Amino acid sequence: MLRKVGHLPQQKAADALKIGNTRFKTATRELGMTGWPYRKIKSIKNLCSVVEIHRDYFKDETDAILSKLKELEESIFELPNTPLSAEFKKFRQAAYKLSHKGRKQKAK
Repeated sequence: MLRKVGHLPQQKAADALKIGNTRFKTATRELGMTGWPYRKIKSIKNLCSVVEIHRDYFKDETDAILSKLKELEESIFELPNTPLSAEFKKFRQAAYKLSHKGRKQKAK
Protein backbone atom coordinates (compact mmCIF):
# COMPACT_ATOMS: atom_id res chain seq x y z
CA MET A 1 0.00 0.00 0.00
CA LEU A 2 2.86 2.39 0.78
CA ARG A 3 4.34 1.86 -2.70
CA LYS A 4 1.24 3.49 -4.18
CA VAL A 5 1.94 6.72 -2.32
CA GLY A 6 5.76 6.56 -2.29
CA HIS A 7 6.01 9.27 -4.93
CA LEU A 8 4.20 11.73 -2.65
CA PRO A 9 5.56 13.88 0.18
CA GLN A 10 4.75 12.54 3.64
CA GLN A 11 1.74 14.78 4.36
CA LYS A 12 0.17 14.15 0.95
CA ALA A 13 0.78 10.41 1.31
CA ALA A 14 -1.03 10.44 4.66
CA ASP A 15 -3.89 12.44 3.13
CA ALA A 16 -4.14 10.00 0.21
CA LEU A 17 -4.43 7.11 2.67
CA LYS A 18 -6.99 9.13 4.66
CA ILE A 19 -5.07 8.99 7.92
CA GLY A 20 -3.45 11.66 10.02
CA ASN A 21 0.22 12.55 9.63
CA THR A 22 1.09 11.41 13.16
CA ARG A 23 -0.57 8.02 12.61
CA PHE A 24 1.20 7.75 9.25
CA LYS A 25 4.59 8.42 10.87
CA THR A 26 3.85 5.91 13.62
CA ALA A 27 2.87 3.24 11.09
CA THR A 28 5.98 3.77 8.99
CA ARG A 29 8.19 3.63 12.10
CA GLU A 30 6.50 0.37 13.11
CA LEU A 31 7.45 -0.99 9.68
CA GLY A 32 11.08 -0.09 10.40
CA MET A 33 11.33 3.08 8.32
CA THR A 34 13.28 5.87 9.98
CA GLY A 35 11.96 8.40 7.50
CA TRP A 36 9.64 8.68 4.52
CA PRO A 37 11.68 7.90 1.35
CA TYR A 38 10.00 10.48 -0.89
CA ARG A 39 13.19 12.44 -1.58
CA LYS A 40 15.16 9.30 -2.51
CA ILE A 41 12.40 8.24 -4.90
CA LYS A 42 12.15 11.73 -6.37
CA SER A 43 15.92 11.77 -6.93
CA ILE A 44 15.76 8.43 -8.74
CA LYS A 45 12.82 9.54 -10.90
CA ASN A 46 14.62 12.78 -11.81
CA LEU A 47 17.69 10.79 -12.75
CA CYS A 48 15.57 8.53 -14.96
CA SER A 49 14.25 11.64 -16.72
CA VAL A 50 17.77 12.94 -17.35
CA VAL A 51 18.86 9.58 -18.77
CA GLU A 52 15.80 9.52 -21.05
CA ILE A 53 16.44 13.06 -22.28
CA HIS A 54 20.14 12.41 -22.93
CA ARG A 55 19.82 8.94 -24.49
CA ASP A 56 22.38 9.87 -27.14
CA TYR A 57 24.98 10.64 -24.44
CA PHE A 58 24.50 7.31 -22.63
CA LYS A 59 24.19 5.36 -25.92
CA ASP A 60 23.94 1.59 -25.47
CA GLU A 61 23.96 1.80 -21.68
CA THR A 62 20.64 3.65 -21.44
CA ASP A 63 18.40 0.61 -20.97
CA ALA A 64 20.77 -0.97 -18.44
CA ILE A 65 20.95 2.28 -16.47
CA LEU A 66 17.18 2.69 -16.45
CA SER A 67 16.61 -0.89 -15.30
CA LYS A 68 19.14 -0.43 -12.46
CA LEU A 69 17.35 2.75 -11.39
CA LYS A 70 13.97 0.99 -11.41
CA GLU A 71 15.43 -1.83 -9.30
CA LEU A 72 16.81 0.72 -6.87
CA GLU A 73 13.44 2.45 -6.63
CA GLU A 74 11.74 -0.88 -5.85
CA SER A 75 14.35 -1.83 -3.26
CA ILE A 76 13.80 1.36 -1.29
CA PHE A 77 10.54 -0.01 0.13
CA GLU A 78 12.13 -3.32 1.05
CA LEU A 79 15.18 -1.72 2.72
CA PRO A 80 14.15 1.92 3.26
CA ASN A 81 16.97 2.81 5.65
CA THR A 82 19.73 1.80 3.26
CA PRO A 83 21.66 4.88 2.15
CA LEU A 84 22.19 5.51 -1.54
CA SER A 85 25.47 4.06 -2.78
CA ALA A 86 28.49 6.17 -3.61
CA GLU A 87 28.24 4.93 -7.20
CA PHE A 88 24.67 6.23 -7.42
CA LYS A 89 25.69 9.59 -5.96
CA LYS A 90 28.53 9.98 -8.48
CA PHE A 91 26.19 9.07 -11.33
CA ARG A 92 23.59 11.54 -10.05
CA GLN A 93 26.21 14.28 -9.91
CA ALA A 94 27.37 13.53 -13.47
CA ALA A 95 23.78 13.59 -14.72
CA TYR A 96 23.19 16.89 -12.89
CA LYS A 97 26.23 18.43 -14.56
CA LEU A 98 25.11 17.09 -17.93
CA SER A 99 21.62 18.57 -17.64
CA HIS A 100 22.90 21.93 -16.37
CA LYS A 101 25.51 22.11 -19.10
CA GLY A 102 22.66 21.87 -21.60
CA ARG A 103 20.77 24.67 -19.85
CA LYS A 104 23.80 26.99 -19.94
CA GLN A 105 24.26 26.42 -23.66
CA LYS A 106 20.58 27.20 -24.32
CA ALA A 107 20.86 30.45 -22.34
CA LYS A 108 23.74 31.75 -24.45
